[in-house]
Amino acid sequence: GRTGKRVKKTNPKLQKKGSKTAAAKGTKAPKRPPVPLFHEEQMTDADGLKDVIRNKPNSMAMAVERWWKHFVQPVTAVSAVHEIVQLIVEVSGHKDRAQRLPPSLFAEDDDVDIDSEITDLCQDCAESGVLEKHVHIGTKTGAGKQLRTNLEDFFLKFALLAPRTELVDLQHKLVSTWISALSNCSLQEIRNVATLAGMQILVGLCTVASTVGTEIANKSRLKQAQSSSNK
Repeated sequence: GRTGKRVKKTNPKLQKKGSKTAAAKGTKAPKRPPVPLFHEEQMTDADGLKDVIRNKPNSMAMAVERWWKHFVQPVTAVSAVHEIVQLIVEVSGHKDRAQRLPPSLFAEDDDVDIDSEITDLCQDCAESGVLEKHVHIGTKTGAGKQLRTNLEDFFLKFALLAPRTELVDLQHKLVSTWISALSNCSLQEIRNVATLAGMQILVGLCTVASTVGTEIANKSRLKQAQSSSNK
């Protein structure tokens, strides 16, 4: 038979902190900071909206502010509208067709029939089919879901960070005309993305309206209080 004393085994997970068996009596090991999955670089001037939404979501606010800065300048307004429509078409799954959209379509020109252009666009996209070789919001993966989330955040910020003067008649501006027309197009995937964009912009506008209402109410109360104190 076995001889000698039985040694009682102790589960190290159950040992008290600071016990004699600890590596350093009475001290706790410092916690290591979590290692980030990746380091996101800041947006650069070379990054378009699609690049920021896909790869640099922390720079979303900067991208929105840059877009509005371009839109309010007549020299760059056409390219700003062009970039929004390209974004909607590309993330719907038609990257190649988005890159072939001519900037001339997006000038303030009465000769451009937007509905006719969108009909042609949808027909071309339908014939080529959705391109699965790049991530779009219809992709059934984590990357596709993340792209959708980032896109929702972008269009919410699109309204929240817009210059207040631009929001007064936003529904009549060319960028809104294009988004509205795309939300009524015959191709479901483009229609879905444009509708998502429009809904997020409306949510943002409601938030801005609520904020402005609160500001007006606060200023009104302050003015009444000052008037009462001066009597």
